[in-house]
Amino acid sequence: MKNLMYHEDHRHATWLELFFDLIFVVLIGRITHILAHTHNGHLEMEYILKFPLMFIPVWWLWINHTIYSNLYDTDSKEHRFITLVIMLLMIGLSIFVDVDFEEVFYGFITLYSLIRFIIALLYRLSSGKHEGDRKHAELLGHIYMGTALLGFASIFLPVSLRYYVVYFSLVLDFILPVLLGGKMKSVSIHREHLVERIGLLIIIMLGESVISLVHTLNTIHWNWLNALAAFAGFVLIGGIWWILFDFIYLLFESEKIRKPYVLIFPSLLLFMGLSVIANLIRHAILDDLDVDSFRLLMGIGVVIFFLGKQISYYVLYEKIRKYIIQNTFIVFVICGLSMLLPRNEYMLVGMNVALFTYIAITFRYMIDEEIAVRHLHMKKERIEEKK
Repeated sequence: MKNLMYHEDHRHATWLELFFDLIFVVLIGRITHILAHTHNGHLEMEYILKFPLMFIPVWWLWINHTIYSNLYDTDSKEHRFITLVIMLLMIGLSIFVDVDFEEVFYGFITLYSLIRFIIALLYRLSSGKHEGDRKHAELLGHIYMGTALLGFASIFLPVSLRYYVVYFSLVLDFILPVLLGGKMKSVSIHREHLVERIGLLIIIMLGESVISLVHTLNTIHWNWLNALAAFAGFVLIGGIWWILFDFIYLLFESEKIRKPYVLIFPSLLLFMGLSVIANLIRHAILDDLDVDSFRLLMGIGVVIFFLGKQISYYVLYEKIRKYIIQNTFIVFVICGLSMLLPRNEYMLVGMNVALFTYIAITFRYMIDEEIAVRHLHMKKERIEEKK
């Protein structure tokens, strides 16, 4: 067994992982920009549908590499070099993100499949590094190599079939490790590391939202409405940070997290929701989107963001499920009423009201005493570590 970071008692994300996340957010920013394309103040349904169709495959690249790093990262020269190559290819992939996806399909799928194949190769090369997990690492490597090749094969198919093949290869990525590896001895994920990686990516995405907000402010002629939208936009970003990180310690503590699925699939909704909300803020400041399109985008963004935020807690903590449902329902009602307002800027303010209402009625006081005591104990341990 080689020296894996998996076995470190107080494991944290490496500097290379943070660098990788920054490159990933650049790619996600290109995809999110699809929702910025308006036609006569209207957001076409075609663009709304293209957003998740391009977001999901790219999100899977991040998840696949993150799980590999979680289990098998040795921070070796080989790992660093291959990861930097993947990052370079991701930059190249961003060139082929376009609303006219049919025109860039060949370049996108070629680079995308190559990245998937290299990540699969990392799994294959890592077999035997983790005690008792050789077969599982080999299995993942073989599955991901096969699905990467299947996705690449779509470039030789008619237009009517190629998209089905690409997404079928992704579905196989999701289900085959569960079906074929279910009875195989495998290690559990490093819980703290995975939670930290998701949290750090959220922070970077929020930072990108602020950058987008500031860039938008440089392109407008000021009036009280776009000033209101800019103020409400920053407050909204701050409120999102608040609700996401106020209870993240529960994910660090939950012993129920043995497999990554309870975290990774909700993260898809969470990241997509953050991207949609960032676009809402931009459109509200620029006032370049009609009210009906803004309402539709707002409804989509709020729903998928809160589902992504709540699902993991709902699955892991049975005692607070009714409060999660109650508080989320209240947010949806307030946002729904806000969508009746006549201007985009007012609706953005309504989202703030919903968010800070959630903060005010949050379930902190409803968490059982045992969890609260563990939280206090964990804080004391961290203080001691810093000393």
